[in-house]
Amino acid sequence: MFDHYGVDVEEVEEVSFAHLYPNPAQDVCAISLAGIWSDDLLVVIYDVQGKVVLNETQSNLSFSIQTKYFANGLYFVELTDGTNKVMKKLTVVQ
Repeated sequence: MFDHYGVDVEEVEEVSFAHLYPNPAQDVCAISLAGIWSDDLLVVIYDVQGKVVLNETQSNLSFSIQTKYFANGLYFVELTDGTNKVMKKLTVVQ
């Protein structure tokens, strides 16, 4: 496949995505994954200062994170399984 400049661009056959909702979250944030993920998914949530506020392993492609004890603000959700790595922004508003 070629882009509009005539340069060859490889097609991506397998892409992994993550969807966080609702965002902004209040008490709970659901995370839904699409694509090819392994069973050992590491979920790490950082605050804006880089402090880890949650670190857990998940084995499902859809799961929920309790955010009711998080302070209001912006967080970064890192999802990785050794092959894929996705970073998403999450806003918490109590």
